[in-house]
Amino acid sequence: MISRRLLKTYKSHLSGCDRWRDDPTMINSRNIGTVSLNDSSKYKKLKQSTGGSVDLIYKDNLAIITLSNESQKNAITGSMALQLMDIVQELSNWSNGRMLILRGAGDQFCSGGDTKNLLRVLPTGHDGATILAELMHSITSSLLTLPLVSVCIVQGTTLGGGAELATSCDFRLMNHDARIGFVQVHLGVSCGWGGASRLIQLVGKQTALKLFLQGRILSADEGLSIGLIDHVITKDPSDLIGYCSDWLAPFILGCQSSVSAIKRVCHFGLQHGSDRLEVEQHEFSKTWASPEHYESFANPERIKNILKKL
Repeated sequence: MISRRLLKTYKSHLSGCDRWRDDPTMINSRNIGTVSLNDSSKYKKLKQSTGGSVDLIYKDNLAIITLSNESQKNAITGSMALQLMDIVQELSNWSNGRMLILRGAGDQFCSGGDTKNLLRVLPTGHDGATILAELMHSITSSLLTLPLVSVCIVQGTTLGGGAELATSCDFRLMNHDARIGFVQVHLGVSCGWGGASRLIQLVGKQTALKLFLQGRILSADEGLSIGLIDHVITKDPSDLIGYCSDWLAPFILGCQSSVSAIKRVCHFGLQHGSDRLEVEQHEFSKTWASPEHYESFANPERIKNILKKL
């Protein structure tokens, strides 16, 4: 049984589990979003930072989030940030979902925050920065811990906060002629959307430090070579969504409960060191006793066929 101390830490990691089962040792795997922030007075001013939209469509077991603010290279306004928060919350309760694609409208992913627009409504100085950072940390952390296998399509020139947002997906597919850069040092700021921690996990501390301090803009091949990018789209496919969903397909062969558990174990392990073994045991015990696991023994031919395709 998972300890009360670790359960408390794990609940915090899954911040957003708003309904827990009667048995306090059982963690609800569906409610992984955070509590709604739209009604908080702290964030009301962000609604005045208008422009653009964040759109969500469903296609079978695939969800597609599109950032749409093309005149500003899909930079995120305050109202867009709040829309994205609501969408992530909705997806955390989507029982039939398996895959998520995050993209930008047109041929651009995201150029970061719409700074001039945001500065117009946020308090000056530290208070304004804290409001924005808290909101975006919540959004990106919730996005990363969704029980869906996610991929970000990196197109155009993805800079600053846009690069940070790209790291909040499980995988990144980058167009062959796209560029990506953590250029905050050139703007006199540091990472504010949680991208520093995630980049360190992806490429290692030394490589991340070099990228942050130099503020270099990387090609797709450079991103691939350091582990920031998982795949380079070498040609322009006629159906980009279909291309990306086909690329994701090998990662959702397992049942939904085991895929979700594996994601939680991986993300929790990176953040909590030695505690990861206890969480790993807890998640294993849940999936071991699942109907899907027992079904694998009842239908060995199905497992053989899957293994042959690997």
